[in-house]
Amino acid sequence: SYAAVDALLNLAIPKDSIVIFKDGNKQNVTIDNLMLIKKSVNAVLNHSGLAKYTGEFKEAAIKLAELKIATYQAKGKL
Repeated sequence: SYAAVDALLNLAIPKDSIVIFKDGNKQNVTIDNLMLIKKSVNAVLNHSGLAKYTGEFKEAAIKLAELKIATYQAKGKL
């Protein structure tokens, strides 16, 4: 659970962020497998179908989601 991850890392997770698992395995709570992302990025990942990717592809999907958000913001749509 996210609370367990928070306790493990001994840090506060910002309210606008969540912890995700790079490989999709919620049992793998190693530091290398955890990523802190904004909830807005997670929403774009889920809406666009990019959430299914794991590992290096997950990191690329997150960058793509961040780019989509920045593009919408630049166009004044957000």
